[in-house]
Amino acid sequence: MGRRCNLVERPPESAKAAGWSRVRKDVTSSADLGGEERRRPSLEVRVVVTGIYLVFLASYPRTAVLDFLPWTIFPLGTLIVEKVPLRTMARWFLTSAPFLLAVAIPNFFLDSQSLRFFGKTSISVGAATGLSLLVRGSLAVLAAVALAAPVPFPDLCVALRRLHVPDPLVLQVLILHRYIAVLQEEAAGMLRAFRIRSRSRRGPPPVPAAALLGSLLVRSLERSRRLYLGMAARGFKGRIPLPQGHRFGIREGVYSAGWLSLFGILRFLSCFPKSHPFFSGGFG
Repeated sequence: MGRRCNLVERPPESAKAAGWSRVRKDVTSSADLGGEERRRPSLEVRVVVTGIYLVFLASYPRTAVLDFLPWTIFPLGTLIVEKVPLRTMARWFLTSAPFLLAVAIPNFFLDSQSLRFFGKTSISVGAATGLSLLVRGSLAVLAAVALAAPVPFPDLCVALRRLHVPDPLVLQVLILHRYIAVLQEEAAGMLRAFRIRSRSRRGPPPVPAAALLGSLLVRSLERSRRLYLGMAARGFKGRIPLPQGHRFGIREGVYSAGWLSLFGILRFLSCFPKSHPFFSGGFG
């Protein structure tokens, strides 16, 4: 009888090859951080609390900036408790920074209406909105790192599946994370072969680069077909096998009740006027 395919266990041997990029190593280092057994609340509860945290961040007015200062307690506290390295946080920020800037910078030029800024100084509504987006995005990245870095990525996918996230979406993310190293090795080999034949250390010109991308696509499709046939031969039927989950215990209750109470208090207090607001008008 064929063995049952389990996507949540041992990574492929190709994931140990030396062709990994530094960013890939740092992003997948969550498995190393999660290797140490700690008495944590269940991952499903932490996913739900993190999602509610993001909802609270999105509930603030579009020009809010300083109101988010106390909200750094949740991600920073979790990062400190889990002992996530600063290098890991820096890499995640460097990866997400272009996207945050691309979303925030256009707002600086959209709305020129003025808001009071510390007394007589004023700033445009667009600039306030852009700063608010940068702060929200940074807090969201911190919360994501605090959630994903201390645990192996497959465990996070299983937790999402238990929370009834659509199985095809979770499966695609899990397979992408699992086999992205294969694609990276294939691309690195093609680029190495091009440089040897062209005797140049520079990247390929546009026309050869397009040909290389087309060849990489064909090779990726062929490799993915062989991978799927191997998975199907071992009993894979398109669903993630779910191991036995954790029960909602005292630890989970204290964790969720504590953080959700703090979130509610912070949001309730932000509804009252400040004695020294960062901006005036709609900045509550």
